[in-house]
Amino acid sequence: MARNYMYHHVYYHKATRSAEVIMDGIFKRAAVLAKNGVIDFPEDLGIILEKNGVDSDTLKHYLNLSEYTIWHYISKWAKSKDAILSDLCNRLLNRNLYKSTNIPIDDSFKFSIKAYEICQEEGLDPEYYAVEDSAPLTSYKDPYIVKVPKTRRNGEEDSNISEASEQIFLFNKAGESIELSNKSKIINQIRNDNISIKRLYIPEIVKNKLIGGQDNV
Repeated sequence: MARNYMYHHVYYHKATRSAEVIMDGIFKRAAVLAKNGVIDFPEDLGIILEKNGVDSDTLKHYLNLSEYTIWHYISKWAKSKDAILSDLCNRLLNRNLYKSTNIPIDDSFKFSIKAYEICQEEGLDPEYYAVEDSAPLTSYKDPYIVKVPKTRRNGEEDSNISEASEQIFLFNKAGESIELSNKSKIINQIRNDNISIKRLYIPEIVKNKLIGGQDNV
């Protein structure tokens, strides 16, 4: 129940997601500029991007990316000569976040195209300033990692990492089991409460022209 509440009201809150969208844009832009030798870039992050993700070889580099390191570079890039990178960093530092609007299901394509056109009219690159964000999640789906003994061909047991079932079972004194969502109406409702929030994140000036400044979230 706590997890369900946190995802609805904190993790997927429109301001939280807006900050994450801008953060994504910052590192997307920084990676392009760093590749061309325009800006300094965290060495550890560069290795992760070169390897295309975090794995056993790049985990140590991921762990080196402390909050202090990330904010240091964002503060540094805020003074960049690149207008997009500088603007995105300053938006995050000054909490001048993008505004959000729900994307209409029946006319999503035309809605997004209109937002892109307004961005271009304002001299803003739609790739960074008109970002569609989808946040799907089922609250009661909790796959956790456990060590499950498996038997080798020679008969010896070997502990391998595998994913356990998402189901949680309750047992009575007689040893009879029942799955948690079948016992609790609240948990059963949460289990079927699939979160699917699709928003468009855009600067305030673009939103004002797109829908007249009304927040329909």
